[in-house]
Amino acid sequence: MPRRIKRRSFDRDIPTLADLQTKLESVRREVRNLTIMGMDPKQTPKQIELIKDLERSARAEVRLRSMALVRAKSKLRSSDRQSGA
Repeated sequence: MPRRIKRRSFDRDIPTLADLQTKLESVRREVRNLTIMGMDPKQTPKQIELIKDLERSARAEVRLRSMALVRAKSKLRSSDRQSGA
């Protein structure tokens, strides 16, 4: 059985700002779609509850992805200032 090699955190690819923005927009679309699905009167109460849980999770992901984007932008600005000085 082959052994898995764990990648160290410093070996990981750093996402670009464009990647982070694309992922954020994707999750925002997911939230919008789930919100609309939750408004459908044909859904059973159990389905509505599941959709609301998924929507809550997606909203949390939006917050995390937004924070990651803000952090990446601030790191980029600080590295630009350091290299320009």
